[in-house]
Amino acid sequence: AEIEAGPMAAEYHRWRSETDPAWPDGTETYDSAVARVQAFFADVRDLPGTTLAATHGSLARVLVTAVVLGIAPGLHRRMWLDHCHCVIVALDEPQPRLVALNVAARNIGV
Repeated sequence: AEIEAGPMAAEYHRWRSETDPAWPDGTETYDSAVARVQAFFADVRDLPGTTLAATHGSLARVLVTAVVLGIAPGLHRRMWLDHCHCVIVALDEPQPRLVALNVAARNIGV
């Protein structure tokens, strides 16, 4: 509420834009975040068993929109992910597959 009422309200709304975000100094662009997720998937794809990764909700939602669903990463803002909930992704070839979204960790044995 303070940001939306303050002198940087316009910049804040532009940063939160789904279609034309502005990137303030020190923030990570969608391209950089998507590249980071893709590099992580490449690193763990051939590991045996299940890999558990902990991250911020925004990055998890960017992962789902851009990497798994192949849609604009700005649309991650329309997806809800509760605190301490999970996204489950199968690293299928050639495209990762969304298995579950917004699952409480206690429900998957984590």
